[in-house]
Amino acid sequence: MKVVFLYVGGFSPQHLGVWQKILSQHNALCEKGISSWLLLINEDGSTLYDGPLELSKSLPISSNSLSFSRLRKLTQKKVIYEKALLQIRKLNPDIVYLRYPAGDPFFGFFLNEIEKPVITEHQTNEIKELLSNRDWPKFFFEKTIGPITKSRTSGMVCVTNEIARDQSAILAKVTKKLIPIRVISNGISLKHSPVRRKAPIFDREMNLIFVGNISKWHGLDSIIKSIAKYNGPKKISFNIVGAGKNNQRLKEISKRLDIEDAIRFWEPRSPRALDSFFDNAHLGVGSFGRHRTGMSEGCALKLREYCVRGIPFIDGTIDPDFPPTFPFGMHLQPNKDGYINLAQVVTFVESLYFNFEPLAMVKEIRSFAEEKLDWNIKIEKLIHFFNEIIGGLEK
Repeated sequence: MKVVFLYVGGFSPQHLGVWQKILSQHNALCEKGISSWLLLINEDGSTLYDGPLELSKSLPISSNSLSFSRLRKLTQKKVIYEKALLQIRKLNPDIVYLRYPAGDPFFGFFLNEIEKPVITEHQTNEIKELLSNRDWPKFFFEKTIGPITKSRTSGMVCVTNEIARDQSAILAKVTKKLIPIRVISNGISLKHSPVRRKAPIFDREMNLIFVGNISKWHGLDSIIKSIAKYNGPKKISFNIVGAGKNNQRLKEISKRLDIEDAIRFWEPRSPRALDSFFDNAHLGVGSFGRHRTGMSEGCALKLREYCVRGIPFIDGTIDPDFPPTFPFGMHLQPNKDGYINLAQVVTFVESLYFNFEPLAMVKEIRSFAEEKLDWNIKIEKLIHFFNEIIGGLEK
């Protein structure tokens, strides 16, 4: 089987997690004997990777993506898709796989012209998220032409059951054609994220960490406000590693609440540069604002990063990979005033340290990641889906 893994558009620094996921998926396909080409196309040109890549490979930032106006980016898209079509025709793959480009009016042009089956990957309900972000141009295009565009694909991969239900409902409004949909949750590369070398003692301080692109649906404002309100026996510190539009607002909240000493902000870091952060963290922080996009389920890469490193976590979403019986993850929601019960969180961490030796806990969490979250395991489902699509077209 020959697969083109396509990424259209530019990367910016906050896309490091997306880049690492794409590399991991591509490498997992290669390790399973699939001929996978990773094709990146943006305003700067195109880059084709054939075969496995080092996961330390730097993020290919698009110089133009950071400076072009929205209109200029939009008008460039048709040219970019034309380049993609030329490359794909030369490669002659059996299937093309890409993250769904939400609100992109020229993706339909690409689907009309391509002669190969195309499967799109969906990380969210695009209409709900674009509405929440008030990204009106993309929302308009996604609302009006997105459903028709999706109906022209050969299949969809959704990372949660909720997203799959939403996409199915969207398709049902515009077509009677059955578009195959599979739920395949996000994974992680074990090579990309080594297990942490130590676990901190749990004494007077509780160290929290968040790693990822900072968006309002992560609900970090709830964590910061809750730290300011907490008056328990533990000193709580919070390291936020990442970039995003919501970053400045969080800094302003920390300053207004006079807890700047407890909340530290860091620019995005490479996996290796994160080692010391993870070694000193008692708890990873997931997403607590998913409800702001009208959704309750999640499949965050950051939770998988915490898990593979051997770090317990708290999260406010329902994740398909972490059942209620998973002892190292705590699910809780902000109250109606937007606060997290940090006393309850402290009790959770205390119970972990009471029931497990720190390094034994690290080993247990890592073992779960090896058995359930490794891309080399999850990619089997994707390959099976590819074969179903190709086989269906050959009948």
